[in-house]
Amino acid sequence: MSKTKRFLSGIIALSAVIFFSCNNLSNGKVISNEKPVVSNEKVTLTVAVDGMYTSAEKPGISRNIMPIDWSDTRLGKLKYVLTGSPVDVFEMTAVPATAVWDYANISATPSTAKIDLDAKEWNLTLTAYQGYTDADNPGEIALQSGVTPVDLRNGATTVTFDLLPPTTDTNATGDVDVKVIFEMPASFDHVIYGIYDGSLPTSDPVASTVTSITPITAKIVNGVVDGLTDLTGGKYSFEYKTDDSNKVKAGKYSFNATFYAKVDGVDKVICFYSDSIQIDGGNSTEKTINISKEAFNSPAVNPTSLAIDYSYNNNGLNPVELTTNTVSDKFYATFTWTDASDNETGFELVINDGTTDTTYNSSSTLVAGSLAAASSTATIELDTGKEYSAKIRATNSFTPSTAGYFSSSDRIFLFTVAYKLDGGKIKKVADSSTADSIVTYVVPCAPYTTVPSNTPDLIEKEASSVVYPYVYRDNFVFKHWYADETAKDTAYNAITIPTSGNIVLNAYWQSTLGVTITTPDYSSVSNYALVLNQDPSVLPANAAVYSVNRITNTSITLTPNTGLTGVDWKILNLAGTEITTGKTVDGATEALTWTFTGLEAGTYPVVVTGTYDGQAVTGNVYIKLTN
Repeated sequence: MSKTKRFLSGIIALSAVIFFSCNNLSNGKVISNEKPVVSNEKVTLTVAVDGMYTSAEKPGISRNIMPIDWSDTRLGKLKYVLTGSPVDVFEMTAVPATAVWDYANISATPSTAKIDLDAKEWNLTLTAYQGYTDADNPGEIALQSGVTPVDLRNGATTVTFDLLPPTTDTNATGDVDVKVIFEMPASFDHVIYGIYDGSLPTSDPVASTVTSITPITAKIVNGVVDGLTDLTGGKYSFEYKTDDSNKVKAGKYSFNATFYAKVDGVDKVICFYSDSIQIDGGNSTEKTINISKEAFNSPAVNPTSLAIDYSYNNNGLNPVELTTNTVSDKFYATFTWTDASDNETGFELVINDGTTDTTYNSSSTLVAGSLAAASSTATIELDTGKEYSAKIRATNSFTPSTAGYFSSSDRIFLFTVAYKLDGGKIKKVADSSTADSIVTYVVPCAPYTTVPSNTPDLIEKEASSVVYPYVYRDNFVFKHWYADETAKDTAYNAITIPTSGNIVLNAYWQSTLGVTITTPDYSSVSNYALVLNQDPSVLPANAAVYSVNRITNTSITLTPNTGLTGVDWKILNLAGTEITTGKTVDGATEALTWTFTGLEAGTYPVVVTGTYDGQAVTGNVYIKLTN
């Protein structure tokens, strides 16, 4: 490149930096009013962490083997590496920030983990590494990390990172130390145990399709203990314990132990035990499990409770706004039970719809949850408007087909009340915008919820007593809800819980709310619709305007249509001030005769207030005087 071209390029780049600096780019952040530090100066950033993340128990599982709290010894083996770059996309020499600290530095109070950076905005990442050596040849495994923006333009500051495990696949591994103590039955021959990857297996994990990571067999051969520890008193133990050569990859698994007897030379399962197990990278997962003698050669003990929770349209029991008149007839029922057994291989959940039993087990396809061993919650899809009963039992190879169940005493029934708006709109809260696309408002109702006690609760009230949500329709008045298309005049005013089925209600809008207008030289105009609930000083774009020639006519008569009673008239001039002269009201018909002699040409709003079908209404009529 020639000297001239290099000189011009430098000028252009410098101009860009000056231009954007003058426009005070903040990259979406609020810049403090404090005097900023010059960007080429260095400021000190102090870095801290609020401990290491430890996984919580897996929901819906009755037995969990969880990681222990991080020990100082394990934390002392980690390195915390800070990396990042300035946010400024126009930075020509964006040198990454890199620093490495021990846990003792970064967790101290105050933290001694510090780095000097340019006084700029930064995007920074802090990562906790296992086996870290150096930045050029790390050979490490990332255990947890956190990301945060930092603004150093106003001087030194401290940032505390929240660390989380990677959301994608990781090579991080953890230790396991699970000890099982059991009372050995006379029929015991051997036990196969290990950590299994995938869903919980059946009663015979060897024959299942689940992959065992490290199966181990312990037994007694000719009176010699192999892989078992004799604890005396008929108790023995075995232990699944990793070392540096066989750590387990971070993740969720199941720890299974299957005990066998020999019957005519054939293995027979006498007990199956399963726990969910969570492995955190870099940490240790530990537990001691006790299995009583009663768990062997015995049917599983049934759960001691069975509860249900409802969800409609994935929205709990909250009202649902639809852009279609098609209302879903399905809901999710989540069953939760108390697991009272430690030797089940799974559960059977039986749902009856009044005539037919449907049985779900560990092989069934569910919406969520599981019916495998150690589970405690399962979600299935059911029909709205249909009543069900439910019962559950724990199963294993000793459970007879005639075994009893634990039955729920809860009434399992969800029905919907669908309000079809027929052109109306939903006003949910004061001053909220309303989506014109909503055509159906659905209220799901379960036995323990409050059913809408009075359907007109959903209609618009007087301003002094507005109850939200409510429905309204421009230039219409709500008359009532009706359920039968062949009997629209029959109001549906109260909801009772049906024995079956759902409720569909339709809005009945009265569209004849208006006045009849007559003038001496024009034909009368009936049902001149009122523009409801609008500022009279603002003429709506879609409002009809009644024109009358003020030269050939001196007055106009407005008569309220049938149903509009207790009418009061207010005529406004072009400045919005009420006109009280030339106004005559017939006491019998409540008709207004307005004599407008001498008034200039223009559009005059006439405000009409009254009562229609028991509701207070306010609307406007627009009269245009022409020459």
